[in-house]
Amino acid sequence: DGGADDPTPFKVRSGHSLERLQDFLGNKVGIVGNYEQYAASLALMARNLGIPARVVMGFVPQGSGAVDVHGRDAQAWVEVNLAGIGWVTVDATPKEDKTLKDKPPVKRNVPNLDVQPPPPTSVPQADASTAGLLDKKSQEEKKKDKDKPIVNKKGLTRTVKIVATVVSAPSAVAMIVFAMIIGLKSRRRRRRRTAGTPALRAAGAWREVTDRARDLGAVLPVGATRRELSLALADGPTIALASVTDSAVFGPAGPDESAVTHVWMQAQEALRSLSAPAGVFGRLRALLSTRSLRHREGGRDVGSRLLGRTRRTS
Repeated sequence: DGGADDPTPFKVRSGHSLERLQDFLGNKVGIVGNYEQYAASLALMARNLGIPARVVMGFVPQGSGAVDVHGRDAQAWVEVNLAGIGWVTVDATPKEDKTLKDKPPVKRNVPNLDVQPPPPTSVPQADASTAGLLDKKSQEEKKKDKDKPIVNKKGLTRTVKIVATVVSAPSAVAMIVFAMIIGLKSRRRRRRRTAGTPALRAAGAWREVTDRARDLGAVLPVGATRRELSLALADGPTIALASVTDSAVFGPAGPDESAVTHVWMQAQEALRSLSAPAGVFGRLRALLSTRSLRHREGGRDVGSRLLGRTRRTS
């Protein structure tokens, strides 16, 4: 198990983090570890199958009667909760004397590399009648070839390439433009959610919803408050989001991280509610629309500017 007296050359690291358990289960040398990795892995596997499991830490001292308990006697095992029985101990850690063994060679399907005899170089001579029939057939095929129109294969190939290039060039340009639009919107959303103060990030969730409404074709009044805009959209989740955002931005102490998370969760519901009536093609058009990208916010919204001014003068 990688201890000081371990005779194997492969030493095991301690710990039961996700990285450590991935190395424990996927190591090329083999599953080598101690009770710490075995118990944690077994508990995770049981929970993944829907079986209630827990890791139990304890000591298993050596000997009988009155014995001293040392750190080396520490152990860990798993208990699973079985219906009608209760918690049952399951210990998956192998004995310490179990060591790695050389793995047998892997059998592979090797193709037959025996050299095959070459094909015969001489062809048996046909009789006179067979040779005459073959010659007559060859002359008929040559006559048919003369009647066929002559096609310049090189010219035809070149024409096909030119047509394909002319047709594919606009498609490639359109794909690049679409990718740029989607990338700009994704970058804008990420910045709104992660950059700035909590108040700015809470207000960013509201701006994300109004931009989606513009991309869907909504005409929003200029200079309106969040409540006025939500009433203009006449969408229940959006009206609720306006109230939640105002409470977070204009609150006496300012929003904390949990409040910002709540505002963005409410924004996700508003985005789904606004996009649902548009259908698949409407949502696709909104995704590729540049209306929100061309809209000028004028810096931070009114609520954020007022909040910042109040804090600076207080």
